[in-house]
Amino acid sequence: MNKNSYRFLARFAFFMGVALSAVTELRALEDPFEGSWEVDLVKSKFASGAPVKSAISLYESLDGNRIRYTAQFVGVDGTVVTREFTAAFDGEDHAVSGDPEADAVALSRLEPRVIMGIYKKKGRVTYAFVRAVSADGKSMTARQMGTNSKGLPIYSEVLSYRLEKNPFPQKGKK
Repeated sequence: MNKNSYRFLARFAFFMGVALSAVTELRALEDPFEGSWEVDLVKSKFASGAPVKSAISLYESLDGNRIRYTAQFVGVDGTVVTREFTAAFDGEDHAVSGDPEADAVALSRLEPRVIMGIYKKKGRVTYAFVRAVSADGKSMTARQMGTNSKGLPIYSEVLSYRLEKNPFPQKGKK
């Protein structure tokens, strides 16, 4: 190899490094929902008061168009409920476990920081939500409404804050 070939390879390697760094940074910013979140029960509103003592969730981006969602709710009586699903943003039904009001969810990404979901039980829509992550990525708001299996209204406006640590150490990236 001559001197020009080495210069070309060095420049090519440098630009590839810069490009890979940019792609890595863009990938990190690709899904603003990625990470752990805790509900602020004081600043959130629920149709009939706060139905839980605490709620935390974990969003894991799987391939840019799918997420794995895990949420843990501690009821006022201390009962722990874990809701989980893996779903694509394709508007199709995907299985949900741990939710007494839903056995399927259909997700759509409306904007990079906004997702919408429709929960169903035995094919019937029970409730829908819209979740949006703030521009700084530190908070998320969620609004959901529908009707539960007892015919009572489901309505909430929920504010969550990003957690630094994964609350589910057995799940997600360590």
